[in-house]
Amino acid sequence: MSGRRERTLLPARWTPRAHARAVMLSDRQRALQARGADGPGSVRWAGALLLLACAVLVVSQWRLYPMEDPGQVNALRALGCAIVLGLVGVRFRTAQPGSAHRVASALAALGGLLLLANALLATHERTGPVVVELLAGALALLAAAGTAVVEPLRARRPG
Repeated sequence: MSGRRERTLLPARWTPRAHARAVMLSDRQRALQARGADGPGSVRWAGALLLLACAVLVVSQWRLYPMEDPGQVNALRALGCAIVLGLVGVRFRTAQPGSAHRVASALAALGGLLLLANALLATHERTGPVVVELLAGALALLAAAGTAVVEPLRARRPG
């Protein structure tokens, strides 16, 4: 070697590790494009909303609902919905990106509708549980609608 730098097509700092990283990044970019621009975060916010609704319903069990007969019947109905919403929320938060959420979205919508029906049609002694059930049902329907809208958008995008 005469101290002269040879001409190559690769950059001066190009190493096998840098090449592997570039390939890895391009694979990740292709995976993100195949998933769509929404990525995994679009469903995770729905999971956070459902977990919030579940937590509020569970905490309200011993603070808002009366211990008499109609209050405990309503509390059990709300607790059943809270369990379903909590499981669906965990599904949304931990699911693989790009996986379908149709059944989980349907369960969230059903739980929200049942909470709204319980709030509007059941006999309540206090207004606190009615407000909690209405808000939790609305949050569940919002989360279900958000995930139901994301699925068709992802399916239409070319990979």
